[in-house]
Amino acid sequence: MWMDTGSGDFVLSFYRVLRMKELFLRIAFLSCVGAMLLSVRASAQSGTPSLVQYGSDMQWTFHMTSGQDTLVYLPNPSGAGNLITVCYGKNGGASTTVTDDRGNTYRLGDTVHDNTSNLDVVCYYAYNVAAGTHAIKVTANSSTDWSTPVVGEWTGVMHNADPLDVHTSAFTTSATISAGSVTPNYSGDLAIQFAWDVRACCQTPNILWTAGTNSNIPWQLWVAENEMDAGAQWGVYNSTAAINPNIVNSGSTVGGATVAMFFRAGNGGTPQPGGIQVVGRKTLNINSAPPFNGSPHTVQAPCPAYANLMVVTYGGGAGYDLTGVSSNPANTWAQTHALVTGGNPTVHNYYAANATLSPTTTITLTVSPHSQNAGVYCIKGAAAAPFDVAATKVGNQTSCSGGNCNLDLVTVTPSTPNGLIILTNSQNMNTSTGFVGANQDWDGCIYSGESLNVSGCSQNNVLGHYLNADTSPVNFTATQWSNSTPVQVYVAEADSFKSGTQTTSAPNPPTGLTASVQ
Repeated sequence: MWMDTGSGDFVLSFYRVLRMKELFLRIAFLSCVGAMLLSVRASAQSGTPSLVQYGSDMQWTFHMTSGQDTLVYLPNPSGAGNLITVCYGKNGGASTTVTDDRGNTYRLGDTVHDNTSNLDVVCYYAYNVAAGTHAIKVTANSSTDWSTPVVGEWTGVMHNADPLDVHTSAFTTSATISAGSVTPNYSGDLAIQFAWDVRACCQTPNILWTAGTNSNIPWQLWVAENEMDAGAQWGVYNSTAAINPNIVNSGSTVGGATVAMFFRAGNGGTPQPGGIQVVGRKTLNINSAPPFNGSPHTVQAPCPAYANLMVVTYGGGAGYDLTGVSSNPANTWAQTHALVTGGNPTVHNYYAANATLSPTTTITLTVSPHSQNAGVYCIKGAAAAPFDVAATKVGNQTSCSGGNCNLDLVTVTPSTPNGLIILTNSQNMNTSTGFVGANQDWDGCIYSGESLNVSGCSQNNVLGHYLNADTSPVNFTATQWSNSTPVQVYVAEADSFKSGTQTTSAPNPPTGLTASVQ
């Protein structure tokens, strides 16, 4: 046996060195992991702004006296901490106020005045909004005419302080509508430009909005209104160099008024939900008066490129029908159900499954023009063969029981959970204002001065949708403006669509990550 009576201290010292090396290696490893996590956290601080959803019901038909208002709706209740923008036109010098159903504070982003027409274009915004914001109200503080606002929700924008970086506005007489040079203070800003040809109205022929061309920003259309001649684009501006934002209206002969706003990027907020979801929505006013009565009726319908389903809903009168829909890019269109008629009101809906959509999409409606409305929906996350089932109802409300004119529209039973149901109706009298059922989302707009016959936003009809969590029957019952005026004859249709594999833009970076060293 070998013995080393003099090496005990050496062995102990060697053991201590090994333990120290192991400890140093563990600290180095954990420090690297911590640095990686902290780097992830730091990168999340900047965020990447993106469009969550938009709604456009732009019309120029409303004369407001002081205290009257228009309600417009995001397609879905907002996420917490996001940014909402509201843009519209009004009489020059008239005062208006923007509020919503969650008490958010709206600030004026910018405004521009056209001396010739005496009209203003204005854009407001609210940041760090409360979850569930859905209805946005514009109230007149003095007598004015105005257009119905376009509204958008955005995520990836700084939320713990006012995110507005810089803004600019101008009136131009060129088809290329430029907002004026501005120099952002931060790279990665969310840039939004809204423009309106204030001197053109009512389906001006050959209107075509296209995204502008500026360095360091890939502009995308999100509003392209051909009836009221308004457009909007957005992008992320990856520079701090001076920029003169521009958007092109190739059909304009007089140019337009425009506002551009730049918002700082930031972490927080709520990204777009997964699954099937309405991400863009607009309404169309079709009537017998020129130039709204053209058929075929071609309009732009901007959709995010990741949307894969478009639905067009239609409500009209006796003898008037939507007989076909086509689109560019070309898609295959099918009716959800044959024409539903109640003798006078009619409903007829179409959809394009597994669709190729983009911000430059156009649709052409073949119609018999009268007093009608159409709803256009851009939808993401739908199945390749999305149509499930349609339910229809024809009724006649001749009296209002107990001073309650609530209208039992229709009940539908979807065959699959986690889907989307779209509701359309057409009614002879009164004005539908909302749904009785929980979590049923009202679409379209409501003007406080509407008459109780066919007029105003969406021709007083119902536009709405609902995300069905399960396969239970879903009933839609609409509240009415007057509880003493029967609706008379009405028709309704509920169409359910199946969810599929989600195809969306990349999710926001993770937030709230921390690291500790042990």
